Amino acid sequence: MSTSAIPNLSALRGSRICHDLINPLGAIGNGVELLGLAGVGSGPEMDLLNDSVLNATSKLKFLRLAVGAATADQRVARTEILTTAFSGGQRRAAQLFMERGGQPPAP
Repeated sequence: MSTSAIPNLSALRGSRICHDLINPLGAIGNGVELLGLAGVGSGPEMDLLNDSVLNATSKLKFLRLAVGAATADQRVARTEILTTAFSGGQRRAAQLFMERGGQPPAP
């Protein structure tokens, strides 16, 4: 196996893990929303659950952007990166990203 294939394998693995984790989180988020619409889920416990799901989802989205697989011609807008980074309390990750000049970490 060539050394150039190793970063690709890591990126593919990272994308797959994020993809596999985001689906159950989406289902939990949908369930929480349905409970809220039915009037069953009002209270601080449901707010905590909702906030936790949103925070975990945004972390996974940011990780997928940061370490996931992409083609050489695939582009992500700066606003999408910043929106994803700041949506779930990821300010430190966004700060590190901007300190690197918008470059991903070296493999």
